[in-house]
Amino acid sequence: MPGQLTAAEKQRRAQTLIARCEEVRLRFLRHLSGQQMEVLLEQREGPFMMGHTANYTPVYLECGEYLAGRALTVILREPLRDGLRGESVPKPE
Repeated sequence: MPGQLTAAEKQRRAQTLIARCEEVRLRFLRHLSGQQMEVLLEQREGPFMMGHTANYTPVYLECGEYLAGRALTVILREPLRDGLRGESVPKPE
């Protein structure tokens, strides 16, 4: 059919969109970095407990305990995998 894109052009456009999506994702995650948020921990993934914030951002928290089903306040740090690394906020004594 006349006016259709070539396979090479489709591939180039797809790669451009993929790169742009990654830029936007990293910008969003970096924007959250440093903030304290509540995270509902859901499952263990290697040395991490993985959970989500209220806005569904994945968070990976290094901990030795199995804490699925618990909500913790964490400080969000650098991007890691598909989300952010989190640090537990120490409980006041």
